[in-house]
Amino acid sequence: MYLKKKKNITNYTIMIMEYIIAILLLVSANSIYIHDYIHLHLKILLAGVLILYLIVILKSSKIKNTKICLKKYYKYFAFYYLYAVLFMILNGSFVRNYISVFLVVLPLFVFVYLLYNSNHNILDKFLNLVIIISCLSIAFYLILDVFKLVSYPTIIKINWGTIRYIPSFFGLHFSTQTINIFGHEISRNTGVFTEAPMFSLVLTLALAYYEFLYSNKIDNRVRFLLIITIITTFSTIGYISTIFIYIMSLSKHYYIKFKETKKIWKYTSVLVLIVLFLSCIWLFSAKLNTNSGSIRVDDYKACYKTWIQHGVLLGAGFNNEDAIIENMSDFRKDNQGLSNSTMVVLAEGGIVLFMIFLIPFILSIYYAVKNKCANIAFYSLITFFLFCTTIFCYTPLMINILANGYYLILREKNNI
Repeated sequence: MYLKKKKNITNYTIMIMEYIIAILLLVSANSIYIHDYIHLHLKILLAGVLILYLIVILKSSKIKNTKICLKKYYKYFAFYYLYAVLFMILNGSFVRNYISVFLVVLPLFVFVYLLYNSNHNILDKFLNLVIIISCLSIAFYLILDVFKLVSYPTIIKINWGTIRYIPSFFGLHFSTQTINIFGHEISRNTGVFTEAPMFSLVLTLALAYYEFLYSNKIDNRVRFLLIITIITTFSTIGYISTIFIYIMSLSKHYYIKFKETKKIWKYTSVLVLIVLFLSCIWLFSAKLNTNSGSIRVDDYKACYKTWIQHGVLLGAGFNNEDAIIENMSDFRKDNQGLSNSTMVVLAEGGIVLFMIFLIPFILSIYYAVKNKCANIAFYSLITFFLFCTTIFCYTPLMINILANGYYLILREKNNI
């Protein structure tokens, strides 16, 4: 009886810590709380929680092969640390931030997943939190922004590209952006994030995980909720990502069922996939013709110039945004926020840092093809697309995605 009670307490402790980690991943994705309310070093806090989480699971009966695991992987961790430390010495910028991201949080996440032999525990909790935030945001969006049944009681100040003052509903919902559609100014659902693309990023990652990696039964109500919430963000990248997710999902479905499908349905399914793909191209083209699209294009140009100027191997210096800002066009002096991760990593860290990001994507796709796991390949492609089009490169959310990739590679390498 005592042992059973002790086991239940341990399981609840592990579950609570997994939710804490998931919350930190969520708020790290450029949420309002990080930029305005919570003044703490999020990555150090996350590292502390991960260490405590490791201690708890090591003391539980869940992990029985710790020594074997350490023996299997120490050489890979040693090589990674040698590579990462060498880059830090040669690059030499913002050492404290670099250490917290690449020498502490990323290896801790990988080690946790290898010990547990699973990456679902934390990601399942992340999905649950996104579902809750989606429900709340839809409710607040309809009440406060669409039907305007209640007014926002307070205004807060944030620094996101420039100093901005935004309406807040008791810190539970914020209205940070509007969009002009056919001459009408419409509020975008930004939830608790600094802008709609950031909220859309979190929703899209949750949707991709739910469609491709979620191990439990799929509930169409959850799928519908996430899609509707993405629609209310009016994020082009969110729309394109969602279409890509269902192009991939439908492609797999029709590939499996092709021989059993009547000819008319075969042609219909191919036509649907073509229409969806062309819709993505149209949305992307329309995006480039907007002011937001012009800023995105200028970001790529500014980052590319910075990368070439400061050396393709090591870049301008980790977290050295000033070097990128110097190459921005004059028309965006009032909006110097960056909008994509790929070129920022190349500009600040060159090819050497970029390889830390690229390797898990490439090898996880290789792993998926080798083991005929289409869902893992699709998830990797979607996350890489978001990496190329959204700015979240050094956030714990991005680092967790990299950790998932490294976990799959190492698991395959050692045939766990």
